[in-house]
Amino acid sequence: EAWGEEGEPIQDIVKRCTEPWTEAKFPEGRCEICGLSDADEDDELVLCSGCDVCVHTSCYGGELLRQIGPKDYAPNIPEGDWFCQLCVEVGVPSEREVPVTCVLCPVRHGVFKKTVDGRWAHLCCARVLPETEMVDVFLQEPIAGLCDVPHKRWGQKCMVCGTYAGACVECEAQVAPRKQCLNTFHVGCAFYTIGDPFHMKVKETNSDSVVWSRLCCDHAGEADRGPE
Repeated sequence: EAWGEEGEPIQDIVKRCTEPWTEAKFPEGRCEICGLSDADEDDELVLCSGCDVCVHTSCYGGELLRQIGPKDYAPNIPEGDWFCQLCVEVGVPSEREVPVTCVLCPVRHGVFKKTVDGRWAHLCCARVLPETEMVDVFLQEPIAGLCDVPHKRWGQKCMVCGTYAGACVECEAQVAPRKQCLNTFHVGCAFYTIGDPFHMKVKETNSDSVVWSRLCCDHAGEADRGPE
């Protein structure tokens, strides 16, 4: 797979792959899976004691939820420190010999869960990509569907980080009759862009899946304006 433009010095490629997007930090008090800061007793925000990622109990799932009915869950806040799956299995950031990178984007910070083939991916990336899904929606893991991501997505250039690492999504804005915006971006890169200029929000929910809108920074305002 290509990682840069033809003839580009490797040191420039490495720099672009590590700064600033891969070490991005999310605003405090916002869930790093859905991006929202809303929280209440039915859906609390919890901070990982190892890497400081912040998550809603419902977004993260697993040990942060307890079942109280056939389809009803309540927060299960652990006493004392809580460590996310990545910190438990790989170690806290200071102990990792090799930084963990999402298979879908080059961002190294964030909330990771295992894929069905043993790799790591952001929950935010897996939620937005239309082909990926969580095998167990209660646990929110493992992440499946990577083999269903179209081959062309793995070779597209991200408009945010400028690399070809991971799998991009296309902006779904229509710029002319039967013509779609050509901008492509990694979900993780867009998610961690300062100022939140991209639009990635739930637009449709049914019994089987959740459909997300995907608009680049050039067309994100169209979602706020709505149809004319």
